[in-house]
Amino acid sequence: MTNTLKNIRENIADSQIERLKKELEQIDEGRFSQSQIDALKKAFSKLPGGEKNAVQMDKLAKTMKNYPKSMLDTLAQSDIPMVSKVAKELTK
Repeated sequence: MTNTLKNIRENIADSQIERLKKELEQIDEGRFSQSQIDALKKAFSKLPGGEKNAVQMDKLAKTMKNYPKSMLDTLAQSDIPMVSKVAKELTK
């Protein structure tokens, strides 16, 4: 392998590590990035049955109950099908 190819691979790995560190910092700080919110909206808007699926809402609530209040507040205000409703219930 040439040195150039090796350097490129190392640079890519370094940039991925930095990106992941930034994402983890955001999670540790109790906030979501706009891209994370957008991904949640996209994923949950496609669920069949929407707000009516109590089993999925219960599973989601079990996962989200450990989130910090600041994260729940962000999700509650984000107008994400099912996720926002569960977040609102957990912040009551």
